[in-house]
Amino acid sequence: MYNDAINRQNRIRSPGQKLQLCEGLLGLSTVYIHKEDMFEAKILMTRALELATFVLGKKHHFVAAILTKLGQLSYKQGRVDEALAYYMQDLKVTRSEVGTNHPRTAAVLNEIGLVYDDKNDVMAGQLYEAALSIILETYGNNYLGTGSIRYNLGAFYFGTNHFEKARFQFTESYKIHVMFLGDNHPDTVAVKEALNTVSAMTKTK
Repeated sequence: MYNDAINRQNRIRSPGQKLQLCEGLLGLSTVYIHKEDMFEAKILMTRALELATFVLGKKHHFVAAILTKLGQLSYKQGRVDEALAYYMQDLKVTRSEVGTNHPRTAAVLNEIGLVYDDKNDVMAGQLYEAALSIILETYGNNYLGTGSIRYNLGAFYFGTNHFEKARFQFTESYKIHVMFLGDNHPDTVAVKEALNTVSAMTKTK
């Protein structure tokens, strides 16, 4: 299906058709990611970004979503500076459309936090905290996205030797993951392992 959409691109004229092609390009890029062909995936995503920007303009949530995908792809490749550049573009577009205190903005802040975390920059903690504040205000604590950000914040605190703060975030994250995913889900298991590790360290102090 995706290949058919790509093959018809020379006959595409209307904005609606071009956006359908964008969806096809993004779908095919996902296939290439599963095949670990990041180079081809990036080419397809970049083409989708060009088309979407041409049809919708730079300040549109669909354009921002593609920037997120490009940032995630670059991050997965270990190209953190490139990922950061995409995320910063995403943040600019997202804030202009939905404002500062919006879950979509929080999601981008969390992604940027991951990049700064990899760069061992303390800014990561501030970004996670800002993202968590927005999500808590919007959805409250009983929300899977809250659990994910709490886990990232806990990992940041653990890496900066704030073990009690880390344990609190991991504890809250674990409760949320169990609530939504159950005990045996890989994400829940990962949070539990992190909680066990920091709990053991705080007991020995």
